[in-house]
Amino acid sequence: MTALKQIARYTLTLYGLQLVMAGLVFLLIDWTWVAIPLGLAFLALVWIAGRSLRGDLDSLPRWSHGIVALVIGLLWQVPGLLATNRFVRENSGLSPYDGLSDLLDFLAETWHLALMPILSAIPAGTVDGYHARYYIALLACSPVLILLFTCATLLPRRLGR
Repeated sequence: MTALKQIARYTLTLYGLQLVMAGLVFLLIDWTWVAIPLGLAFLALVWIAGRSLRGDLDSLPRWSHGIVALVIGLLWQVPGLLATNRFVRENSGLSPYDGLSDLLDFLAETWHLALMPILSAIPAGTVDGYHARYYIALLACSPVLILLFTCATLLPRRLGR
């Protein structure tokens, strides 16, 4: 199968996984003892998808595996990356505050609903005296998920190989 077909297939699979797990967490978020394992199961399924991609890319040159995994991760996490990008631009002074970031924060919270039970376990406090730890962790979810998927794809099947 060509790289473009793999990219489309895995991106749509990860979108579906994200939406299904978000729906399950939404329904069960009041029961923390169920919601947190669902969030962890979501991370495990992202890892499994990355490992599965590694097997599907055996027909391509080894140097392209990381590029394909990174492209899939970036396409998959566009909604979450929009909020992270806007936050970084506003706090670095590259973009003025115009209220759009509030909507993008809501988008990030909705997009990462599958991870909300895990994020709610973060102790209260601020990172820099202003931004809450929870908020910074929320913005870091997209890059962390991309990294998780890419690392799962690139790690060898067995140690020593």
